[in-house]
Amino acid sequence: MMLFDNPEDPVREHDFFDDKCMDFSMESLEFLDKYLELLRLNLPEDEELVKITLRAGSYIGEVIRKNSTIDYNWLEFSEAERISPQIEGIGFGLGTAAILWSKPDSFLFPLAKVLKRLENGSEDNVHFFAKVAIDDLPK
Repeated sequence: MMLFDNPEDPVREHDFFDDKCMDFSMESLEFLDKYLELLRLNLPEDEELVKITLRAGSYIGEVIRKNSTIDYNWLEFSEAERISPQIEGIGFGLGTAAILWSKPDSFLFPLAKVLKRLENGSEDNVHFFAKVAIDDLPK
């Protein structure tokens, strides 16, 4: 909710969300994609980039959690590192600060996806990322 409804500490262009249905549905990620594309016109930096990445990435992760049949949990980087040595090789950064994990060793990086979306544009579509994450889960 901090992404689109935090009057005390709003994100840049927060009024974009005023008439959008941000209900944690897969469809709401289409709005988030459009928002991130809008930000590409004047890329956020420093604290603003951190705030947008954490809030947008958390929103993506919660959409995946709410629409998935798999029990995903948020982990800090250090917790994920303890679970899987593969994570250590990735390294800590803004994109890996919070990771979605499900047993036995499935990891998703929604914060990193936000950074890639801002950098690369629509080829790193967050709606598609979540759809693949949900559709490719073991049945």
